[in-house]
Amino acid sequence: MQKHYQRILQDSEKRVKRYIDIQILDENSSFFGGFPKSDSLVEPKTAIYCITTMTACFFNSESRYYLNSELKKRIKIGMQFVQSFQRPGGFFDLINCNFFSGPDTAFCVKRLIPVYVYLRKILNKKISASTKAVEECLSLIPIFEDVILDSANALCQAGFHTPNHRWAIASVLMMCAKIFEDTKYSIAAQAFLDEGIDCNKDGEYSERSAGNYNRINNDAMIMLAIATGNKDYLEPAIRNLEMM
Repeated sequence: MQKHYQRILQDSEKRVKRYIDIQILDENSSFFGGFPKSDSLVEPKTAIYCITTMTACFFNSESRYYLNSELKKRIKIGMQFVQSFQRPGGFFDLINCNFFSGPDTAFCVKRLIPVYVYLRKILNKKISASTKAVEECLSLIPIFEDVILDSANALCQAGFHTPNHRWAIASVLMMCAKIFEDTKYSIAAQAFLDEGIDCNKDGEYSERSAGNYNRINNDAMIMLAIATGNKDYLEPAIRNLEMM
């Protein structure tokens, strides 16, 4: 496992270097703080995926980016870009096709939640951290929390496009209910869960997508089990993994 960890750390640092190189720093650009994709599109979802890796390295004392002041600046302007492109009401767009998109908002929050939980653990002294790390955490956590809460409120009214989207939305809402101790999120999630999980006895979800959406569904089932404490949600994921 130690070799795996070292590989993950090295790969993460390579990604951070690339993100720093491509981040838009022109303050006159409406995309200031964003990260262009290979097709030149600049969108919040991409920024969130970049920023979460950057934040992980920033708070990892074994990373060469640990508490790096330039990286902190890049994280902050990246999150400001994310917030500036969050719709009034909390939704995010997938800008090439889905607007005011519940599923894409859920995928954004799904990526933000582990980082936010980690930052809260630093602040609550559940993780050993230097005084400097705690100070840096205090300066970053409010914007993460604002984006997550605005998104969670939007997801209480969200629709979806495909079967796996239900579980992405429901799992994020249930996790937000646990983190923020607010039942409105669990009530909204239950509306999706009442439909029943679309995994048959052979372990196939309705989309039958071993290449992608099985993983999305299984991730959602695991998150639901963690958020609710109900291990029954693990059963579809186990059946699916055994089938594959």
